[in-house]
Amino acid sequence: MFKRSIILSILAASLAVMGFGSSNVTYADNEPACFPVVRLDSVAVLSGLNATVTVTVERMPHVGGMDLVLCLDPTMQFLAAEPLGAVADWEYFTFRMSEEDTCGGGCPREQIRLIGIADMPDGKDPDPAVYLPNGPIVKLIFGTPADLDYICDCFDLRWCWFDCGNNAFSSPQGESLFVAYNIDAMLPDGKCLETGQPIIPSVRFMNGKICILPPPDGPGGENHGDCNADGAIDLADIVYWLDYVFHGGPEPLGDHFCSGPCRADFNCDDRVNAADIAALVKFVLHQPMLHPCAPKCP
Repeated sequence: MFKRSIILSILAASLAVMGFGSSNVTYADNEPACFPVVRLDSVAVLSGLNATVTVTVERMPHVGGMDLVLCLDPTMQFLAAEPLGAVADWEYFTFRMSEEDTCGGGCPREQIRLIGIADMPDGKDPDPAVYLPNGPIVKLIFGTPADLDYICDCFDLRWCWFDCGNNAFSSPQGESLFVAYNIDAMLPDGKCLETGQPIIPSVRFMNGKICILPPPDGPGGENHGDCNADGAIDLADIVYWLDYVFHGGPEPLGDHFCSGPCRADFNCDDRVNAADIAALVKFVLHQPMLHPCAPKCP
């Protein structure tokens, strides 16, 4: 069980007004590769669609709680956070959002705080596996601007620090905290090693970004691969394509923009061959991803 003192301190932090203490914010940068890793995805989506960013943990020792803070460009709209993996089985998880500028105009206004506790007081003992939250731990959902001016732009998602308790993982019993390996250098005025609690500077935090993709190139570009013309590219189109190419089935349906072989030419190279079905299968199984006909950003 967590020590009550550490639980109360984490809960107090999560319920406090989002003034994170220090007047300066410091971001994670490039760190050594041998430490536990907490990584934000880099993703690309079409303008106006939601972007899903996963927080992933690697090589983390046994932990029982976390207090994570990230900052984002105000162009992105934060919508929700959802626990994943072992953290989904923790007894407490919440997130907080602040639009306050706590660093004098020198940092992004939007700050997201993620709080999780594996074992609350008086609760039943959880499965020991929850103390090893390696793999995806949180799904973050962001809205992107439906504005063509942002096409091919990328917006940073950064771990950020306002005081020594930010971006920390607690040991299962609450007797020590795992923090960024270079926390003392990032917050030289924070006296992070003088808290009275053992601090282990050992975690590597890696930032991410959200990039805005251009729409498919020209009228009908998005129709390549929609062999049955139902407005979606899915498993039914794979079956239709295979029947058409290998078994002499009917030509793909379509409209005056794109019909027949045009629909079967999924990778837009003006040929219908095995490369198209390979790309179509990958697209269907691994969405969201950019349609092969979409123009590439420089």
